[in-house]
Amino acid sequence: MTHPEGDQGYLVSCDSGSQDMSDCYNKAAGLCHGSYEIVDRIQGAQVNYSAKPYTPAHGIMPKRDIMIQCRG
Repeated sequence: MTHPEGDQGYLVSCDSGSQDMSDCYNKAAGLCHGSYEIVDRIQGAQVNYSAKPYTPAHGIMPKRDIMIQCRG
């Protein structure tokens, strides 16, 4: 993804029930081979739907995303 300033960035998602924000940070460090800047962070919940439209499958699932930009 490209930031509004034109720099390359990444959206890192850690939405699994067994993951937390530290997993997002570890993924980001791996993508950037070290240091990175967090541009935005989203943490909350989302409804998990089944294959049938608008039918919840397993209720509420975590939503964890960070938008990052790698540093030199």
